[in-house]
Amino acid sequence: MNKRKDILIKATKALTQTQVPAGPSQDVLNATCAELAKADETGVIKQIAIIERIQAMKTYAKFAVAAAIILVVIITTNQFDIPIDGASVAFADVLEQISTFRPYVCTQTIQYQRKSPSTKTIMKLNLSQRREMWADGSIYVFDMSERPVRILTLYPDKKYAVEKILAGRGPVKDHDRLRILAGRQDGTEEDLGITEIDGRKVKVFHAPDKINDFTVWADVETGLPVRIELLQKQLKRTIIMEEFEFDVDFDESLFSTTAPQGYTVKKTESKLKAAKVTVEQLVAHATFQTYILAEDPPWTGTVHIIEATDPVTPGHLMYVLAALADDGRHLVLAQSETFNKMLGQKVKQGHIVYTSAGGFKVWAGGPDKWYSKILLDSARDIIQDSPSDERIGYVIESPVGTFIPMAVNGPVTDDQLHSVVDSLIPAKEYQNPNFPSDKQLKPNEDKETKSPGEKEKLLDIALKLSGKKVSTQERNVIMRMLNLNEKDLIKGLGVFVELSEGQYPSKLDTKTTLTETGGLWRVKHAGVPVDDTKDKAKKKAGEEKGYDIFFASAFYDKLIREKKDVAYYGDKITVEDSDKVLMRWKLSKDKYRVVFGNLTRKTVTAEELAELEKLSLE
Repeated sequence: MNKRKDILIKATKALTQTQVPAGPSQDVLNATCAELAKADETGVIKQIAIIERIQAMKTYAKFAVAAAIILVVIITTNQFDIPIDGASVAFADVLEQISTFRPYVCTQTIQYQRKSPSTKTIMKLNLSQRREMWADGSIYVFDMSERPVRILTLYPDKKYAVEKILAGRGPVKDHDRLRILAGRQDGTEEDLGITEIDGRKVKVFHAPDKINDFTVWADVETGLPVRIELLQKQLKRTIIMEEFEFDVDFDESLFSTTAPQGYTVKKTESKLKAAKVTVEQLVAHATFQTYILAEDPPWTGTVHIIEATDPVTPGHLMYVLAALADDGRHLVLAQSETFNKMLGQKVKQGHIVYTSAGGFKVWAGGPDKWYSKILLDSARDIIQDSPSDERIGYVIESPVGTFIPMAVNGPVTDDQLHSVVDSLIPAKEYQNPNFPSDKQLKPNEDKETKSPGEKEKLLDIALKLSGKKVSTQERNVIMRMLNLNEKDLIKGLGVFVELSEGQYPSKLDTKTTLTETGGLWRVKHAGVPVDDTKDKAKKKAGEEKGYDIFFASAFYDKLIREKKDVAYYGDKITVEDSDKVLMRWKLSKDKYRVVFGNLTRKTVTAEELAELEKLSLE
């Protein structure tokens, strides 16, 4: 009998001879883990890092069944040559390949619901220069590397060209979707297995979040993307990028913004003077009451303030708040004397859809498509995308009677709209909260249902081989162990904070974390441990909290085994330390993931991390 089959039979027998929910005995689990460890040493079983995680699980009776089933999953994986991770390429490898810009060419198709798709070939020389060739033959060349920004439009069939200068704008970086994808590593991606595209063996990854739903096909040899599909539900569109060529040695003349010889040329110039300013500069220059956002909106990046000449009211300035969104739903708010004078009557064409506690009224309806296009165009120094057909507009009436038109380049929910309005405060009262600019995520709002993948199938095989039936809760425990990610960390730490009223585990290893959790529970429940709690509802709630906290420690253990340069400062940091590092780990060569004291998260460079940790440890 070969060694793989022998190990499989031993583990399966252990399961079939054990009663659920008591789980296998300590001796059986020790013996099975020992067999697996020896097999790993001889090269029979390669992907066995999970053993250490199982060792931690089997110490606690409630995890025993899950631990044993996971052993069979691993054995099944190797017995039938079904690798858990498919080919050697991992999602982190793909992101590593695109984390540093590489000149590339690809074909991009954008498909809106109920509309014909539009396709173009994109050449990217760098993050500020690109060339687009559309299906109708037109060519657009963008050079945003210097001030002013220059745009060349060519119509080769007519030998006609437009050279456009955007005065006072630039330099800026392009809105590159590969860069957005490169920042997506948070451990929540799903491995969908191996397939082929045009004869190339590729591995498929699904990496969704609340904004962008990425599916990536990566070459198993190089780790480079072969195809990317980006579903943006709010904008009702799908973007497909394919036919990639990386590290292209471009002829730089292709990115010249001067028309070729033989073309009839029209020259245009936007003379609007604009520049980014600070809140302090806004307050110093403005001649009327102005407002800024105290926090970045939940679906966008950092809000920038642009000061520009007011084209309608000579001698006056207008102020634009603009924020770029990864899903294309960019946000713009504008303030000027012109809007204050003109919009008072215009808003009467609409209706009030929201009144905030701070006294701001939101008007909807009227000519919102018209002014939202103007607003989005006015912020092209920040936003490179054209105004979407799905754009929406509102006018916000302030408590002092000024009017702030607002545009979003796509639909927003009521909660998202309210979050923007509720965040408005007078610029004069603004104080920088020194808050992380990364998108915030509350610790308990992550609830996702994954579609069945390779690991679900493997679990089904393992259960069939073992002859065991598991409850829904036990199955969920097993799948969480096989799919540990950052969300488990945040959720578990959030639960611990609730129990401890603001404190974190002093250490994040499993033994310390669960010991401190048990102590906190007993303090709050008259010394009675969870297992002895007679109230069924309280007992169930206590068990669920225990699971959540356990999985946070399991994710931490996973990072340590993977040698991700992990550091945890729970003995020094509390939930009130919003700008201090609670935990960090390495994503790639120069990128780290940081969790702050308030459980917000941010991806930073090694240099930025050094500064953050210096502040945290002072």
